[in-house]
Amino acid sequence: MFRLDLDSSADSGQHRRLTEAALRLVSSRTPADFRAAREHDVAPARHVPFLETFGEPDAVVCVCEFCPRLSDLGETVEVLSSGKKPTFRARALPALRLLLSGEPVPLDRVADAVGDEVRPLAEILMGHGWCAPLTPELASGHSGLVADATP
Repeated sequence: MFRLDLDSSADSGQHRRLTEAALRLVSSRTPADFRAAREHDVAPARHVPFLETFGEPDAVVCVCEFCPRLSDLGETVEVLSSGKKPTFRARALPALRLLLSGEPVPLDRVADAVGDEVRPLAEILMGHGWCAPLTPELASGHSGLVADATP
């Protein structure tokens, strides 16, 4: 639908006011402000959803467009990404760092180092759309580029 209430003449007062308002808006935010807001508002990209029918995944990888922001609040940890901000117990921080690193995370291998809560955390993060099971297709994007996450 097109706006019919705007005067198309470039020399109209309305055009001048809109131009001035646009300039104020653009100059009121820095590129860093825009990027910070974009990092937190972008929904996760579409990936094949995790279906329990296929069993538990052996490995997962973070698929967020931007690195989620972890805030250690002492007793708890907040994770901010995609307009969501869930809170976890502080003891989950080492596992969260690995799971949200962007590197493939073999769950059994890292469970020995960060604890058994890595699997339930991976399920929660997959539910948010932040992590996905490491399929052969996703793994091919990491082959030779990054090592598996290590604690």
